[in-house]
Amino acid sequence: MKTLGKKNIILASINEKSSGQAKAFYSRVKRDFEDYNIIKEYGESFGKAKPSPDNVLCLAMHGNREVPVMKPRFEFLDSVCDNVWCVMGTPIRGWMLCDKNGYSGASSIAKDHSLLKVDEVSDEDASAMHKHLFGKFVETNESKYDQPELAGLERLTKTCGSQPFILVLGQVAGDSVINFTNFPAPKHKIRGSVRPPHERRDTPAGYINSIFMALSIMDKFNMPIIYKPHPLENQDANAVVNSLIDLPVFNNVSIVSDASIHELIPLAKAVVTINSGAGFEALIHLKPVVTLGRVDYSAATYECRNVADIKKSKQFINSPVNELKIKKFLCAYLNKAHKSPADLIRKVLP
Repeated sequence: MKTLGKKNIILASINEKSSGQAKAFYSRVKRDFEDYNIIKEYGESFGKAKPSPDNVLCLAMHGNREVPVMKPRFEFLDSVCDNVWCVMGTPIRGWMLCDKNGYSGASSIAKDHSLLKVDEVSDEDASAMHKHLFGKFVETNESKYDQPELAGLERLTKTCGSQPFILVLGQVAGDSVINFTNFPAPKHKIRGSVRPPHERRDTPAGYINSIFMALSIMDKFNMPIIYKPHPLENQDANAVVNSLIDLPVFNNVSIVSDASIHELIPLAKAVVTINSGAGFEALIHLKPVVTLGRVDYSAATYECRNVADIKKSKQFINSPVNELKIKKFLCAYLNKAHKSPADLIRKVLP
C-alpha cells in the first residue's frame, strides 16, 4: 500500500513471466529506501501501475528499448513515469549497469565509446582492477554460467593441438542480444515469391548466418578454429551449427564443449564472438577479441561490421596486444557500473 506524501520508485519486470530479477532487487533495496513507496510492477501487479507526478523513477529490469518484443512494455512504462531506466547485470557477476536505452549493443557506451573516458584511467588503477578481476574470475574458474571442471593442460593440448587457435564462443541462438549482430538473416536472399518476407527479425537465423559467415572466412586463415558452444544453448539453430561443423563443412574448424573457457582462452590466439558476455571475460585474459555485432564492450574489440572487416580481422588477430589499453578499458567500464542496487538507485534518482 502506498504511503501518502512519499515519492514512488517503480520496480518493473520486462514481461509477465520474468519477475525474478525485480523480486531480488526489491529484497535488497526495500530497507534502504523507506522514505519512498516501492511499487511492484511485476508478478500479480504486472501492468497495474498508474501514472502519477509522484512516480520519480522506474527501473525496467533487463529492459532493452531496441529489442522489438519489448516495445509495448516500454510504451506502457513511459506512460506511467517520465524517468525510466534499464537495469541489467554486467557480463561478469557482481556489478550492475543502468542505461536509458538498454544493454549490450543498445547501450550508450556501445554507441559512444568516449563516455567511458578510458584515457583518464591511471596505469595504477588499471593494473589494480585487472589483478582483482583475474584473481576473482580466472584463478577460481568462475563465470556467469557454470563451467566444466578444469580439464588439465595435457588433455586440452591433445584435443586442441599445440598450435595457437582462434576460439569462437557460441551463444544461445535466441538470446535477444543476437538482435545486435551485424550479420542478420539475409532476407534479400529469399528466393520464394508466394508471400513477402516476414518483417520481424529472425534472431536464431541471424545467429546461424553470423557464425557461418565468420567461420567460412576465418577457415581460410590457415589457423585451427575451435567453436565452444554456450553451456545453456537450447535452440534448434544451435543444433544446426553443431551439426554442420561435425560434418565437417570446414577444413580447420572443430568443436570443444567439455572444457572451461578459462582453460581454452589462455591457449587461444584470439577470441571471436557475436557479442557474448564471455568476450568480456576474454579481455580479462588480455586476448584480442573480435566481435560480429554491437556490444557494450566493443571499445576494446575489433568490431566486424561487414564481410571485409572479417577478412581484415586476421591482421588484428596477429598483431601485438595492447595489454594496458585493455586493462584501462576494463577499469573504465566497471567504474560506470554499480556494486549494489542501492548505489544504482541513488545514481539515477532525480
